[in-house]
Amino acid sequence: EWMHLWLKDPHAWRQKTVMPNFNLPDNVRTALVEYLSSQKGQAWDKGGRPWQHAELQGDLAHKGEVLYQSAGCVSCHGDKGTGGYKNNNVIGGLIPSLTKVSDGYTKEELLVKIKNGVVSLPADPSAKAPLIEMPKWGKVLKDDEIQAVVEYLFTLAPKSAKKADAW
Repeated sequence: EWMHLWLKDPHAWRQKTVMPNFNLPDNVRTALVEYLSSQKGQAWDKGGRPWQHAELQGDLAHKGEVLYQSAGCVSCHGDKGTGGYKNNNVIGGLIPSLTKVSDGYTKEELLVKIKNGVVSLPADPSAKAPLIEMPKWGKVLKDDEIQAVVEYLFTLAPKSAKKADAW
């Protein structure tokens, strides 16, 4: 349903998006949503997963950053995990920032959360449920790939928090 709404009017969801409104007829939009919904990483298996390149294997956090960008995490959580994109009927009305996940989760807890996905609780249970959910990445990514994303997310902590952690 969210994809239908996005393709109908992208600017209603993300005011500053560069995606134009293509004014697609309903039947074309429906066909496009069906196709896009069926895509679960097949292109990675044909052309190789970009985060598996040899030069990334020595740096788990950098591998996780490439994965974050390539797998689509950036689409909802923003560049460098800044968040702030609209989601209906969630507390605050926005997809959360990931810049402080290290304050609320251990690496193991975050791995499980990413692996199992997240269904947002509605801010108002009597209203329409939130349309955007974090998928169960464990169905698409391997554990070591999710671990790389976790390592990357832990690098996003604000610099002041990193200094405090060093003490």
